[in-house]
Amino acid sequence: MKERLIPVSNVTILHLNFKKTYTPTSTEIAFARSNTQGDKNFFNLIVLLKSFQRLGYFPNLDQIPQDITNYLRDYLKLSDNIDVGYARSRTLYRHKKEIRAYFQVTAFDKQARHLISEAVSSSASVMDNPADLINVAIEMLVKDRYELPGFNSLNRLVCRLRTRVNHQLFSQVIQQLDEKYRTYLDSLLENHPVHQRSPYK
Repeated sequence: MKERLIPVSNVTILHLNFKKTYTPTSTEIAFARSNTQGDKNFFNLIVLLKSFQRLGYFPNLDQIPQDITNYLRDYLKLSDNIDVGYARSRTLYRHKKEIRAYFQVTAFDKQARHLISEAVSSSASVMDNPADLINVAIEMLVKDRYELPGFNSLNRLVCRLRTRVNHQLFSQVIQQLDEKYRTYLDSLLENHPVHQRSPYK
């Protein structure tokens, strides 16, 4: 007898993955309760904790999708009037520090920047795809238990390092060419006065 395949909608799969990713454990709830006073700060800390756990860095609160905050609010049985947000930046700073300690992660600092600079510079000599180099940086930071920087910051750093290594490689190649061959290569880029096209084209 052939087995009947039961179709599962994409919406169902996404919902199951969503719950698996963002549902706080009893330990996480206890941690948040022990480090906050009142439902609002409790909610803030839980939202930050689950976001950090998923991303490896703290997103801006206004960038956290409403679906996530709504789900967490409902799961924790909190009032619909409670929104995510901090009245005092000092409380936000303290919560971030407590979350890092909970996950045993160090804030991104000069040492972390130095580590990924070395790793990316070394890898850029054998790979050129920026996405691959970003993964090298992320793997290094995760291995050494560092908080990840925001993607834009990481992307800018990796692109700068990649450009520097490429310039070094180009310089090494050019230095090995004699003057006659350099002149020939330059001429390939010059447009013909009649045809208005270079030999390279």
